[in-house]
Amino acid sequence: MKQWQWLIIGALLLFGLLFLNARRSNSESILDPFLGPFGNLVTEPVEPQVGELPETTDFTNTLTEDALSKGFTEADIIQLREGLAASFDMPVEDIQITIERDSTKQFATGYVNVGEGDRGGIYFAAMADGNWQIAHNGIGIITCLQADRYNFPVGLIPRCYDPEAGVNLDR
Repeated sequence: MKQWQWLIIGALLLFGLLFLNARRSNSESILDPFLGPFGNLVTEPVEPQVGELPETTDFTNTLTEDALSKGFTEADIIQLREGLAASFDMPVEDIQITIERDSTKQFATGYVNVGEGDRGGIYFAAMADGNWQIAHNGIGIITCLQADRYNFPVGLIPRCYDPEAGVNLDR
């Protein structure tokens, strides 16, 4: 056989494999001939991975059922917001928070939103002497000194930053 005949046979085989692969997978999926289908780019929403908070994040400063079941109260929300407002040097009205499911009555974590700017992120707070103390306000990475000062559980903060060594450490 001549070289052009082998090329035609190879092209027909490749076309046949692609056709069979397309029939096996969802007809709306986009196909990669080497890896198979990788999803529907038309109907699947694109979620941001890093940077801005998703537009659907609801910062209503109300307690979720999960937070209520763990004993959090509106007074806890107020105290956390006041502490975060002080750490950002902003009015309390500009601070919105969530209390996430990993929180306990001794340790709170969640998201803090401070409005239109680029400040905010994940906060960590600890109950000390009957009051919430803000250990980390969402700016930067929590340091090991901050995590250890309040004896945060390793499950809540598994890694921290050691500024003296300049590295992240497992706790």
